[in-house]
Amino acid sequence: MSNLKDTVVEIAGKKRTLSSCESEEYLKKLADYVNKKIAEFSKFGGRSDEFQTILLVNMADDYYKALGQVDELNDKIRDMENQLSEIKHEIVSYQMKAESNKKTISNLEGQLSDAQKKIMRLETELRN
Repeated sequence: MSNLKDTVVEIAGKKRTLSSCESEEYLKKLADYVNKKIAEFSKFGGRSDEFQTILLVNMADDYYKALGQVDELNDKIRDMENQLSEIKHEIVSYQMKAESNKKTISNLEGQLSDAQKKIMRLETELRN
């Protein structure tokens, strides 16, 4: 079924056992984050319901700001993907033009060669 592992972390000075599929390192990072938030807000005093509410609102604020940043980055990624797609289309267009130009150059070189041969033939005829 699920691969829950127990990990002991310290939150607010108390040992807590968390059961999760996440790694021990990740759960300890979460506990560190929570402890930092508790320390940040404990300077305002106590562990009242108001304290807990302010702490939770602040953590929710961090969460939603992070989600906003993710949305912004996803928008930038989409914009860059669109730009990349446009650039790829331009490259294909330039490659097609280059191929067309190569054919034109080849045709013109053939015409030049024919014209040079004709000039040489005419010059020979003029001398005779």
